[in-house]
Amino acid sequence: TEENNRLYIKAATDAEYEILMSSRVEYQWEFSLGGDYQDWKPDGDAVLDSVQDGSVVIYSPAGKDPKIAIATDFKAEECTKIEIGVKYDESLASMSPELFFATTAESTYSTDKVFQFSWADATVENGIAKITIIPSTNEKFVETITSLRFDPFATAGQIELDYIRCTIVPAEEE
Repeated sequence: TEENNRLYIKAATDAEYEILMSSRVEYQWEFSLGGDYQDWKPDGDAVLDSVQDGSVVIYSPAGKDPKIAIATDFKAEECTKIEIGVKYDESLASMSPELFFATTAESTYSTDKVFQFSWADATVENGIAKITIIPSTNEKFVETITSLRFDPFATAGQIELDYIRCTIVPAEEE
């Protein structure tokens, strides 16, 4: 079905599934296929509940801060922007999400390797709140980015994550 210029797959033949899988853009996670977390994993007490209607539900049953993470392997200087979209809910306005990253030089997450923002600053269109991050604003975003960790609240809660998109523009070959 199509809704708000997004295609949602509820069931597909093997051939249709292969077409969908081959059309994915590397380092852009859209969560459009039911049950497919696209290699994102819970970090800590988080639960990835389901992928349906184009979103993955993230929450913590223990009432703690839910986080998800993924291993990556892209050159920092080739990442021009990162967009994060969630289903908008007014309760998000007071939340302060964070996107942490690790690099080949510094393989752990830390408070100096993070992008902090507010859902109150998001652009909301068709029920999706979108934040755009310019990675070059963090001097630690260098070398190869080996993983990302998304912390949607910095507190307990539940959210429907629609997408995380890293725009990669490869350096021109000489």
